[in-house]
Amino acid sequence: MVGIRPISLFGAELEYLDFGHPRTSVGTTTNDVSVHGSGAFALLFLPIPVIDVFVKGGYARLQASSTSYDPSVSCGVAPNPNCPYASWHGTTSDFAAGAGAQFKIGSLAVRGEYEQFRVEGGNPKFISLGLTWTL
Repeated sequence: MVGIRPISLFGAELEYLDFGHPRTSVGTTTNDVSVHGSGAFALLFLPIPVIDVFVKGGYARLQASSTSYDPSVSCGVAPNPNCPYASWHGTTSDFAAGAGAQFKIGSLAVRGEYEQFRVEGGNPKFISLGLTWTL
């Protein structure tokens, strides 16, 4: 994430998101999912002493893919666990929003936030706790 806060009440951020690569199994079928992308946000900081509370809204472009396969299904000569029998890929660009708070300690801040995105097939949510450094 990179951002700018030109005045105390307003800021802007660009971020890269990677929701990981979860894999689940149901019976003999394995499902492999991936969601990643980028977002641009405007932030409004509420004037509360000691802690910065903020809301953010913006635009995110996320790419999602899903592949399902059954390792017991033969693809060619021998069973091939990488032989997909169902896959889906898509890109979604839509509104995203979030809220959070940060506690400043000099040029460092401990920051927690919640973000929600819209993606075809679901609405992933992102909860994070991090450390930020202000230049």
